[in-house]
Amino acid sequence: MASYKDLFRYTSGRWLHDEQRQQALHYRRFNVDALKNVAVSSARAGGITGIRKLAEGRCNQVFHLQLTEGRQVIARIPTPLSGPPHLVTASEVATMKFLRNRLGLTQVPRVLSWSSRSEDTPVGAQYIIMDVADGVELHSVWHQLTMKQRLRLVHKWIIFESKVIQAFIGGSGYGSLYYRKDIPVEDARDLSVDGQIDEEFGQMYHPISSLSPTPNALGPGSLPISQLLTVAHLLLHGNPLRVFSYRRTISVSVAKYFIPSDERLVRPTLTLRDSNQGNIFLSREALERDGTIEISAVIDWQHTAVLPLYLTALIPRFIEQAEPVPEQAEEEFLKEKAYLRKAYHALYQETELDVVEVVAQADEDERTWMEMEDAVEGIEGVVGAESDGWVRNEDYERAVRANETLRRARVENLGKEERQGLGGVNPAEIWPFQGEAKS
Repeated sequence: MASYKDLFRYTSGRWLHDEQRQQALHYRRFNVDALKNVAVSSARAGGITGIRKLAEGRCNQVFHLQLTEGRQVIARIPTPLSGPPHLVTASEVATMKFLRNRLGLTQVPRVLSWSSRSEDTPVGAQYIIMDVADGVELHSVWHQLTMKQRLRLVHKWIIFESKVIQAFIGGSGYGSLYYRKDIPVEDARDLSVDGQIDEEFGQMYHPISSLSPTPNALGPGSLPISQLLTVAHLLLHGNPLRVFSYRRTISVSVAKYFIPSDERLVRPTLTLRDSNQGNIFLSREALERDGTIEISAVIDWQHTAVLPLYLTALIPRFIEQAEPVPEQAEEEFLKEKAYLRKAYHALYQETELDVVEVVAQADEDERTWMEMEDAVEGIEGVVGAESDGWVRNEDYERAVRANETLRRARVENLGKEERQGLGGVNPAEIWPFQGEAKS
């Protein structure tokens, strides 16, 4: 397996903070030959001609396997950071199969083979073998699309998304989807779709009654579900690593600001959280033929769950995270984005689904959060690092020096009042990127 070592470890960059631990959390060893055999068998191919790492991120390693007869498949192997191994993989597979087979959403790739328990497979790791996403990645053509085509895409996305949302109206609770056989009977909850209990699929979480934002749930001395939803809000709308690395206090006193009292806004809803331009594919044939917009594939359903509407009713990320065309004036770009946002709201009104964008946070708390975000982003910008300390390999040494110089300068220039405001905490110890620096 020596020749496969780069398939197991993270190779796309390095970290300024706690790098050894980060590498360990991104490392996943597996039996490459066994994975090849599974791919060949599940695709009913004659053999395999090659395997390469297609992408790697915080939660997954993604491999492209080229088979004989011109066939190809994708293999996804979760990293230790993805969560409880069996539950994460079992839920992702169940979600994909539910959407494709139950709801008829053929844009969700077909799962060919999978295992959620490393001890049950010769591969030695959890894996999912699936079809390659059909079409062209939205990110690669976004700047070439006209405004008319982008509006058409918004309309097509609403058609896709509303099928998922409508299926869970009147649902019985929140939680991740699973095959009933994959979760303990005592933990399983019925999954109600279109008013009917599904016999094959279920949920594992809490019934909706226990998630209601009642006054008692906010009382002192308890561990209310409101706190869970507060954390969920921060995880969904913020950066999970920052939530924990800065030890931001989640208290009962602020939890109530996150939970709407309107029952419509806490109804169970399922949507694709990470609707970025890299997870949506357009039909290449339709684009090349006459510029028609057809969504051909939607990928990355890991960690998808049925959640309260107010946590999921957001402008799609392919709009929110869009970047301007090179040399495009900022005013024009912002005007286009605002227009697409309005179109998303307007087109949803035609579906008669009361999906709204909710910002349920106290003004002062949000202001404090944004000030912290701005300060950290300023540090990231100077150092040239991502929020978890990630930098490109070729930038690592420069980033280490920049981080240490900035850290020392900021600590030395802190005023007396600022130091008192830290409550006796050494400012050097709470610097976002500790690296190899000594306090």
